[in-house]
Amino acid sequence: MPDGIYAALSGAIANERALEVTANNLANVSTTGFKGDRIAERAEFSKELARQNLTDQQVAIDEVRIDMRQGSLHETKNPLDVAAANDGFFVVNTPDGERYTRAGHFMLDGSGRLMTPEGYPVQGEGGNIDIGITGTVRILDDGSVVRDNVTVDRLKMVRFDNPAGLVREGSTRFSEGNQTPRAVEANVHAGFVENSNVSPVRGMTDLISISRGHELMHRAIELFREVDQKTTSDLGR
Repeated sequence: MPDGIYAALSGAIANERALEVTANNLANVSTTGFKGDRIAERAEFSKELARQNLTDQQVAIDEVRIDMRQGSLHETKNPLDVAAANDGFFVVNTPDGERYTRAGHFMLDGSGRLMTPEGYPVQGEGGNIDIGITGTVRILDDGSVVRDNVTVDRLKMVRFDNPAGLVREGSTRFSEGNQTPRAVEANVHAGFVENSNVSPVRGMTDLISISRGHELMHRAIELFREVDQKTTSDLGR
């Protein structure tokens, strides 16, 4: 089999992963607080080929990192919507423990608890934020949760030394991985949410480019197979 087919195969595999990442980014262009993934590829020499004194380079996905750049702000005028004004994350309580998000679209459940749309309680400095089902409720720029001008609690927010090292869970939630969250003063834009930081134009451009590369790699693989079959056939004569 021609040696170059290994490079083509590795490129096809890397492109397939890149397609998955880019398609997921595009699917979440309109998801509040979504952070896109960015991939980095690297060329490497196969250890197996090196033992054969060959020099074919192969392509591999070096890493997939979360792009934590801030998205643009969208004004909703919803009194329970907030967008982080710093590099902090909102804290929510899940069955697996505390998780972290930049998606500040909140609401009240039937018992008056501040919740995410997925049904996870938003955390305040005193734990779950129980507001009650009566009165006028809003969140202020300093993170204070107020009912009828009386402060009920204040949003709990944390930051991380390496936000890109967080572990994604779902579209907008993250776990800390091997990091320790640090408390940060709540600072928000009340009545706003943070949009996805994925550019639909760039996403479509990337998708087209990767798709074309994927097709070229598959074509190269087919050409190598044809050469291999022809060589085998000629040798058998």
